[in-house]
Amino acid sequence: MTASRFVAFSAIFAFSLPAGLARDKEDAFRSVQRSVQERTGKVVRWEEDQAAREQTLQNVRQLLRKPLTVDTAVQIALLNNRSLQATFQEIGLSAADVLEAATIPNPRFDLAVRFPDKPPSGTYVDYSAAIDFLSIIMIPLKKRVAKDRLESAALRVADDTLELVSQVKGAFYSLQASQQLLKRFKLIVDANAASLDLAQRQHEAGNIKDLALAQQQASYSRSRLDVAATEAEIRRNREKLNRLLGLWGSDTDWQIAGELPEVPSSDLPIRGLERLAISQRLDLPGGLSPGHKSGRGSRVNKSLPACGRIGFRG
Repeated sequence: MTASRFVAFSAIFAFSLPAGLARDKEDAFRSVQRSVQERTGKVVRWEEDQAAREQTLQNVRQLLRKPLTVDTAVQIALLNNRSLQATFQEIGLSAADVLEAATIPNPRFDLAVRFPDKPPSGTYVDYSAAIDFLSIIMIPLKKRVAKDRLESAALRVADDTLELVSQVKGAFYSLQASQQLLKRFKLIVDANAASLDLAQRQHEAGNIKDLALAQQQASYSRSRLDVAATEAEIRRNREKLNRLLGLWGSDTDWQIAGELPEVPSSDLPIRGLERLAISQRLDLPGGLSPGHKSGRGSRVNKSLPACGRIGFRG
């Protein structure tokens, strides 16, 4: 291989790599979008620039104009959760690994200039270029392994996305339940306040003893304590939901619509439940080992032996 041919081939190959990187990344993220769409019916987007971020903010604020439902909360989280957006970068990193695995290693150039101190006089220039031939042979294997890891990263990101959906639903229903419980506790406080007022009048009239009045006062105090504890729980649940939705500032002034759904009339069938759960797991098809979290945890070793070199010499 001559120097000019090698340079020309490398230039053509280098120009084709960025397009391949973008295609691999888009294909991997589309698989995440399909998985989320099939299981939740919701849209998930990757904000890769400021324009996309501003469009997301507009969409989120449009959804916040109405009282929140569980479906609206899930959609806002999928669009606006910052941790989820950071998770999407794992796909970009794995796609970059595919690009790196497909890249031909740079050749090594050597140049020597000698000046003879005796005849024949004249400057002698010696130059050479060499490339690791074994690294070139290993490119298809390294690329295949990197593509497998990209697919695994896409499955892992989809699984994290569905986990966020589950957390949002749990936080939403917890807040909804706390608010309904607070209404009932306030009714109990009002009833106990009326009972305490009656008991105090009866005690002043001598119709009840001190013990009965103390018991009524204790019931009233317990009901007020239940209200205070539930209000604190509502604040915690609301803050948790705000964090999952990625909301802050004036965007947190939202209200929940409706009440908790009715309890199902029949229990969930147990038979086949384990098989269903395994079939729906997104991380299992990726062949992930327990505790494996990062798509960049282990790499194909690119420091291959420098044997089998191909080169040209001038």
